Amino acid sequence: MIASFAYPLVAGFAILAIALAAVAAERHLVLIILAIELIFLSSTVLLVYFFAERGAESAEALLLLTAIWAVAAVEAMALITFYAYMKTSGQRFDVSLLSRIKG
Repeated sequence: MIASFAYPLVAGFAILAIALAAVAAERHLVLIILAIELIFLSSTVLLVYFFAERGAESAEALLLLTAIWAVAAVEAMALITFYAYMKTSGQRFDVSLLSRIKG
């Protein structure tokens, strides 16, 4: 039986494992980007657990979480921009076909 304080730790690593498996297995761009978002979610869960166990000052934890969320927001904006570009140019969302975008 898992101790109750370890549930966030197990959940964080489970989410990370699922996301890494999805990145390794999928060829569809949108699914890969969603798996990367899961990696961000996993890092947030694990950092919250780390700061809760460590007893860090709330300002320090808030600063770090704000930085994580800012990176995730930038990544989401990049995804939306890339999606809009591919949609308007008539490209498919298969990773194996992305070499056509270069030229």
